[in-house]
This record gives sequence, C-alpha cells and structure tokens, in this order.
Amino acid sequence: MIHLRPAAGVIRWFLKRYGYAAIATPWRVVYALPGHESARLLRHEAMHFEQMERDGLLAVTVFAGFSLADVAPSGARPGNLP
Repeated sequence: MIHLRPAAGVIRWFLKRYGYAAIATPWRVVYALPGHESARLLRHEAMHFEQMERDGLLAVTVFAGFSLADVAPSGARPGNLP
C-alpha cells in the first residue's frame, strides 16, 4: 500500500530545489507538493517502489544521486547498470 502525504519542511525544500513534484520513500510514502497529487503521479511513483524492490534500495539510491548530480551515464538505469 502506498501512502500519499503533503511535502513539508526539508522534503518540500528538496522537491522545490530540484524541480520535482513528489518523492517516493523506502517506507512506501509518497510526499507531494500541494496541487500535484494525482492518480498519474501515484502511478509514476509506484514505478519507483517497483525499482526499489527489483533493483534494491542501494542501486536506486546511487542512481538517484548521480541523477541529481547530472552525471549519470547516458541510458543508465538501476536495472541495467554494469
């Protein structure tokens, strides 16, 4: 089950800073900026939960870090990392 909660505090700052509408957390909570809650967003974030389960939290976290730093290899995704 996925829980949707409004983003506040540091999470809200992070989302705004990096231009995201929401974030999926390992504890199966999606934090979303006000006005961005939708079925489409939940489907998108559900894909991230699937990635965490399939590829492991460490791989997804490392890839997310590279993505934030904008240095991810072209086409790299947690499921096809070397």
